[in-house]
Amino acid sequence: RWQRDGHVVGPDDFIPLAEHTGLIVPIGAWVLRTACEQLSRWQAGAGDGGAGAPRMSVAVNVSPARLLHDDFVPLVADTFAATGMGSGDVVLELTEGVLLGDLDLARQRLEQLRALGARIAVDDFGTGYASLTYLHRLPVDIVKLDRSFVTDIVTSSRDQRLAAAVVAMARHLDIMVTAEGVET
Repeated sequence: RWQRDGHVVGPDDFIPLAEHTGLIVPIGAWVLRTACEQLSRWQAGAGDGGAGAPRMSVAVNVSPARLLHDDFVPLVADTFAATGMGSGDVVLELTEGVLLGDLDLARQRLEQLRALGARIAVDDFGTGYASLTYLHRLPVDIVKLDRSFVTDIVTSSRDQRLAAAVVAMARHLDIMVTAEGVET
């Protein structure tokens, strides 16, 4: 989170402004590099005598505008090469908004990113414009069920059935499902 004058400025406040001004491009590059460098340190066991951490991955949010920027795939390739990432170490999370643009270009970029070793996740699944057609046509590895479907899952049989349906659908498409907002 960004702190300014003693207050936390949340992503809902600054991300739209960063996208509008074009600052999302350098911010996105910095976030990707920083996350990959940190994961590399964890995996190398920095600070614990070199024993290394168990194999883990890191997820990085990518704005639709950033994905479609011409230099994004080369940036990811350079970042992975410099930090030793790949082979599923990094999950690039995209909101369903990426599906609203040029679907063929998005598919091409996602395929290139997967060829580099990135996994692709659709974040906030179920809240926007995604359809089964998009999940079928795009190279997606993970769908993240939005927290609005998880918050009342313990008490709402409707939410339970909805989550079970998404999980069953994803399994049939060989897509992993994660849920946001799991607190218990």
